[in-house]
Amino acid sequence: MSQPLSVVTGANGFIGSHLVEHLVGKGHRVRCIVRASSNLKWIDHLDIEFVKCGLNEVDDLAEAFKGADFIFHLAGSTKAKHMNDYIYGNVTLTQNVLDAARKTGNIQRIVITSSLAASAPSVIDRPATEQTPSAPVSLYGKSKVMMERMVKESYADLPCVIVRPPVVYGPRDTEVLLFFKMVHTGLVSVIGFGKKQVSLVYIDDLVNGLFLSATQPQATGETFFFVSDTLLEWKSLGDTAARYLNKKTITLKLPHFVVFIAAGLAEIINLFQSKAPTLNWEKAKEITKEAWTCSAEKAEKTIGFKARTSYKEGFKITLDWYKKEKWL
Repeated sequence: MSQPLSVVTGANGFIGSHLVEHLVGKGHRVRCIVRASSNLKWIDHLDIEFVKCGLNEVDDLAEAFKGADFIFHLAGSTKAKHMNDYIYGNVTLTQNVLDAARKTGNIQRIVITSSLAASAPSVIDRPATEQTPSAPVSLYGKSKVMMERMVKESYADLPCVIVRPPVVYGPRDTEVLLFFKMVHTGLVSVIGFGKKQVSLVYIDDLVNGLFLSATQPQATGETFFFVSDTLLEWKSLGDTAARYLNKKTITLKLPHFVVFIAAGLAEIINLFQSKAPTLNWEKAKEITKEAWTCSAEKAEKTIGFKARTSYKEGFKITLDWYKKEKWL
């Protein structure tokens, strides 16, 4: 029996590189679609194929998809200065991928990565489910909703699955690293004076969920959340990280208006820069909500997803990796 062929977009990124390793470990042949300028540091040692065509040309993508059993579409825009940039990165390029898959035919499953941001801020102790009505608060979240609707309305003939990760962390991640760096300085900042909750997914749990989305027949046409820990408070996360880092910390509670002032100043400074800032008005709208939590119950019941790594285990593994790589 021949090995299944998986094609991955965004393969050189944080999530993509871990997924590629997981697929190779499962005996898949892997073809990675990358740009000529892509940094392949995390995956160039693997026995995989690279196609340097990007996602702009449908015909080139269709050629890259030939013989594929599974497509994992991870590439997209997480930071942008304008809505048009989000639409291009998250809607237009996804449309190109699906048009190419339609031309290719015989694809068993197409796994498309969206985000919890496409859902809605949740309520304390009441995590969102896949049935929660979409009410995104950021341009990023709105572009992901546009992408999801396009997939469901215009490509219903294709065997697609939509995955909405919450905050993803683990070795190689550069986003949650900023939180750990803050703790390393002895400071834990908490936004607002009320309770704030968040869901996390450790990278190994997420890529296992992505794999199940592709390989379990009952996943077709579904949307899933994959979560390692559902209801966590930022203060607890900071305390856990501080303990592993052997740091004594001071907790600083930031009023919401301070966050928005900082975001506004970042927006002004960014007028003279090409890249979108880490903190901007859109991000401020997201992080000042009381909860961004979700439940993996549907994924557990439908495709047998099971989170294996608690945040305490995941934090230790991740922090040890950061220290080994001298990122901390």
